Amino acid sequence: MALDGTYSVKMKSPMGEQDGSFTFKTEGEVLLGTASAAGATTDINDGKVSGDSFECKFGMKTPMGKVKITVKGTVEGDRISGSFKMLVGTFPFEGTKVT
Repeated sequence: MALDGTYSVKMKSPMGEQDGSFTFKTEGEVLLGTASAAGATTDINDGKVSGDSFECKFGMKTPMGKVKITVKGTVEGDRISGSFKMLVGTFPFEGTKVT
């Protein structure tokens, strides 16, 4: 699928713009991979793809403890966009494929 690969992403949050990355691999309608930010990398869970849309969940360790995150997005060519949903709100992101 066109989503397979590594993406550099920027999320807009109340703490300013945050950088991170995703590495995605699809197997049919199942989305596998990792999410990385602030020097930490974690496996994504419950990943799904449908057409140009994708969704996944992961937990990220932060100075405030482990944060559960749900990501919903779309892929268009080498670009992805969507939102991160966390306990403190929902924040937009954009990304570009790097490999």
